[in-house]
Amino acid sequence: MKKIPISILIVLFPIVLSGQQIKGYRSESGINFPKLTWYSTNTKDTSTYTIYRANVKENSFCRVQTLHRITIHPDTLFFRVTDTTLIEKGMYKYYIAMFSPTQKDSIIKSEVLYGHNMGHVASPHVVSFTAMSAKGQKAIELKWKLNYNFSVRSMTMYRSMKYETGYKPIAILSSDAESYTDPVELANEAYFYFLEINDFFGYQVPSIRVFGISDLKEKPYPPQDFKVNNDQKTATFSWRGVGDNIIGYRIYRSIGNSEIYSLLADHINSATRIVNYTDTTVSAYKNVALKYYAVAMSDGFVEGNTTDTLSIYSNTEILPGIPEECNILTDGQGNFKVVWTAQEKDVNLKGYNVYRSINGGGKILLNNGLIPYFRNYYIDTDNKCVGGFEYEIESVSITNSPSAVRKKVTIRVADPAMNLILSIQQSPNGIVISGEPIASAEVKEVLLYRRADQAEPMILARLSPDKIYYKDTKVTQGKFYTYSAMAVLKNGNKTEVNTGVGIRYE
Repeated sequence: MKKIPISILIVLFPIVLSGQQIKGYRSESGINFPKLTWYSTNTKDTSTYTIYRANVKENSFCRVQTLHRITIHPDTLFFRVTDTTLIEKGMYKYYIAMFSPTQKDSIIKSEVLYGHNMGHVASPHVVSFTAMSAKGQKAIELKWKLNYNFSVRSMTMYRSMKYETGYKPIAILSSDAESYTDPVELANEAYFYFLEINDFFGYQVPSIRVFGISDLKEKPYPPQDFKVNNDQKTATFSWRGVGDNIIGYRIYRSIGNSEIYSLLADHINSATRIVNYTDTTVSAYKNVALKYYAVAMSDGFVEGNTTDTLSIYSNTEILPGIPEECNILTDGQGNFKVVWTAQEKDVNLKGYNVYRSINGGGKILLNNGLIPYFRNYYIDTDNKCVGGFEYEIESVSITNSPSAVRKKVTIRVADPAMNLILSIQQSPNGIVISGEPIASAEVKEVLLYRRADQAEPMILARLSPDKIYYKDTKVTQGKFYTYSAMAVLKNGNKTEVNTGVGIRYE
């Protein structure tokens, strides 16, 4: 007997089909009465259908008695609804339902469409968008404002490490969200973002792109399992990296009895956790103890704690280390002063040699005698050339052994910028061109050019830079003449000093 009520319920309540066969087509809401259109290519029956409506903030749909009709096309039915029953201004969601023409006692429900009766409303969009480093964590703090959010369903945040391409969604945000903190992998790297709004009528145009950089100065873990393999010619070190914030490693070394450690290698990187580095200068040392340690460098450019110190002993001849840094200054007379890091505490250092090459030419030794170890500069008084200068600092040990490598520094001297103002004046039998002398010692001569009307310019005269004067007597009445000048430098280069002045000879 218990089966009878169950059978009656099945008959009384129709089945709602899970497969939606009525698709949303269009929603027009720039008016007081939303106009909604659905379509179906599977439903061939033109039976009546019912309309249901609910506020977007609610899930309880109510049936609506309003204007609706069906338009028949060859293979498609269009279900059109105009909701004239709205009283309160707001955003609403709709669906329609009808009995299935193929399955008895079954109802087909359409997709949900959205509409409003607030007249013409601008699309929701981002009016301000900022990105800055989050405090106390490796993250970018993003903040934004929308013009409004009552029609916004959700927002999607996209990120890339390139401005133009490579953006991927990183977060789905609620309609009322105004900030998001994005944890990033690397500090001191630029990350680019834009925000995409999904409102009830589709996806809106993406926001502007902004970029942020995390400035977190995080200390990395020290390298683990620091080991060395010494074959008297080279020393190969290995260690294991720990942590995801490491951008490279450094090796420091001290020589002999010195307790001062100098940077031996920088920017050591590896694609794997196991890192290797080989010191190929071991064979240059003789009967001297070498001590090493390694440190990790974080993406915040902070060194971590050091490893344990490893010592090796070589039976070969020693070579001195080189200065850590080198710079070029200019003194009051315009001479180059090459300055390098002092190595006064290196007991094996005797002095320095300074070499120079110009424009890729051969290297020449500048100092007549060895520069003593307690002096860390050299003044080059012979640098009147123009172009690229490269200086090399060579360290020399107490046994007169030069360093295996040299510290290099470069500077470029550009052609002097000059300007010549030409004055032209018509005389009874020609045109007089004159100008102030050029004071630069780099100028060898000045070429004076003339162009008659639209003809090609031609060299009119070669003038001394301290006497800019010429009288052009080969002129024709009625013609227009343009005069320009170019300086010839002592190094053979040419530079334009006057682009041209013109006169018509009457």
